[in-house]
Amino acid sequence: MSDKKKDLIQKLEEALKQEVAFDQIIVAVKELKTAFVALVKSESEKQLKSKSEEAIEGEEVKPVHDEMDQRFTELMTEFNQRKKEWDEHRTAELARNLDTKKRILEDLEKLVEEEQHIGHAFEKLTKLKDEWNATGAVPSADYKELQRQYSHVIERFFYQINIYKTLKEYDLKKNLQLKLELTEKVKSLITLPSLKEVRDLIGTYVREWDEIGPTYQNQWEQVRDDFWENVRQVHKRISDHYKHLKESQHSNLEKKEELCKALEELVEEKIEDLRQSNRAMKRLNEIREEWKKVGFAGKNKNDQIWKRFKKATDDFFKIREGFNEGMKEVFKENEERKIKLIEAAEKIKDSMDWKGTSMEMKKLQDRWKRIPPASQGKEQKLWKRFRAVTNHFFDARKAYFDGREEREKNNLVKKEALLKKLKSLKVEKGDAGISSINELSKDWNEVGYVPVEQKEIIEGTFKKLVAEKLKESGKKESEVKDQLFSMKVEVMKSAQNSDELIRNEYNALTEKLQKIESGIKQYENNLGFFGSNVKDNPLVKEVLDKMEASKADAEDIRAKIKMLVE
Repeated sequence: MSDKKKDLIQKLEEALKQEVAFDQIIVAVKELKTAFVALVKSESEKQLKSKSEEAIEGEEVKPVHDEMDQRFTELMTEFNQRKKEWDEHRTAELARNLDTKKRILEDLEKLVEEEQHIGHAFEKLTKLKDEWNATGAVPSADYKELQRQYSHVIERFFYQINIYKTLKEYDLKKNLQLKLELTEKVKSLITLPSLKEVRDLIGTYVREWDEIGPTYQNQWEQVRDDFWENVRQVHKRISDHYKHLKESQHSNLEKKEELCKALEELVEEKIEDLRQSNRAMKRLNEIREEWKKVGFAGKNKNDQIWKRFKKATDDFFKIREGFNEGMKEVFKENEERKIKLIEAAEKIKDSMDWKGTSMEMKKLQDRWKRIPPASQGKEQKLWKRFRAVTNHFFDARKAYFDGREEREKNNLVKKEALLKKLKSLKVEKGDAGISSINELSKDWNEVGYVPVEQKEIIEGTFKKLVAEKLKESGKKESEVKDQLFSMKVEVMKSAQNSDELIRNEYNALTEKLQKIESGIKQYENNLGFFGSNVKDNPLVKEVLDKMEASKADAEDIRAKIKMLVE
């Protein structure tokens, strides 16, 4: 049985066992398949040649397949089935997203044709745009047409809606300025040195274009055509770059193949004395220096050619091992490094912080892969010990999540009981009443997760009841809101992933505050358009009222942020 076959089978089994998204192992499995098929072909040709020389004239000669060939077939069958299921799931997901976006387009068309009330129209538009942005990818064949229809209907909305006549001229002029500035930004990308920045910015600029409101109709076509012409030139630059890059990568691949061949020939040379060993080492260093000068060989080929080069390098050092007693010390150092990783894994193998410990375990696994082997007699023992520790944790994690459904059902029963208790609670005025509410809230927070389809309902009911009971205790509306948010903060701080929850809440509040402050500045700019002594103007009054409400909202959010970071 070929050791190379066995090694490829082991790698294939490990790849299929990885706890990662399926699309992250596809390339690795295909590379292993290519290597295995090439190896089988080589062995079969050797078998046929050998048997043909020994066979009686006229006798049919066939290659003999071993158990590794059968195991390979089984593993590839498993892989192909999983890939088929993954492809079907991905196709279905893209189709669902396409249906969702088509439905959103229909809703937008209906909004443009029927809605005349400015407040209602913008409210509906915001919801539909948020839903559009939250919807995932669609089939690539439909993307451009779908995006074109979306941009078109957004523009139609801003042209056909009954915009405030007083502000319309200002908005049209401002939007024209923004569109012209954005066109100049896109134009600058044609000569921007960093293609990575070009690729990142062009998408941002197109999205910003879609977000800008309408401008003068008599200038719109020229402004639009100038913008998209520059966008097309930028895309052409990107396309030309990648075409040239592909040609360059093909040339680099040929150079690397020549270097691999030279290194493999060096490995085949016999080393019989120290002078030959040093001369071979010098040649190896020359080849490695030449390798460093060669650029990237393409995503699909670079790893494969690097593995070939690395294997030849490893083979060289194995042959040279007899001339280098220092390798024993290297093996010892590698052994000590791996023992430290094993000890680190053993310390956390019983942790129930599934997310954090999973990340830590995977880091240890990655570090293990980067450490060269220990001595031949120690390497396999160390690997079995390390694998046993990691398997212990990941098996426990799997068992935990397999039983999660039953635990969540039990937690739902507990929370329903607490709801009844809270509903029937007679709340006293003052701190005594608040204390009884806090006790029930603490009990509520100590109960784990409930089924996701019930979470929103039961949490909403609990929040509503707590608010009612706080009001019964004498709390004002603003105090009730503060108390509810304080409870929410306590829940986040007591969670296993508290840092992540608090960070996400902080980011969400900060982003919301920035939008409100931006809106306040816009209101102030709009008021400047009217000049002074126009407070009796109903449009001005409406803007002032909205601005004051926004300032109050901003103060409320600042208070929440302060509560969050204390």
